[in-house]
Amino acid sequence: MGTSISPLEILVVDDSHSQAEAWAKVIRNTFKANVKVAVELSGKDALRNFSNKIVRDGLPYHLVITDYNMEQIGDMNGLELCCSIKKINKISDFNPRVVLLSGYTDEVYNQLEKIPKGSQPDEVMEKPVDWEGLLFPYIDELQLQRISGEMDY
Repeated sequence: MGTSISPLEILVVDDSHSQAEAWAKVIRNTFKANVKVAVELSGKDALRNFSNKIVRDGLPYHLVITDYNMEQIGDMNGLELCCSIKKINKISDFNPRVVLLSGYTDEVYNQLEKIPKGSQPDEVMEKPVDWEGLLFPYIDELQLQRISGEMDY
């Protein structure tokens, strides 16, 4: 009998409600019962949700997918959100992955040079995102790490 694991929990963050829901829908439709996807529309709300989930469930999201430029809300960009999440990780035993999506990759890479390695996103993907070629294999890899025990939550 096979080992059953809980769904991979993903937090999608974008200040465009329609974009965030579209990303979440693509992920849900592709991975079905193997994922649970939550959506937030600002960096501050995402950080609050992320922290509350740790308090409530004792576990963080496995993956955070965030847009870099969230100017409609203007409270925190995706890179600042990533740094905040990585700071939380330093005081916990968890290491959720953060994928930063951006149409401004040159700007992002310039910003990354100023940020310590442990605070950087795990992946930076250029928009429009190649879901099947880039993001889906990344999600598949996280699932395999959970099954093999490399990711222990």
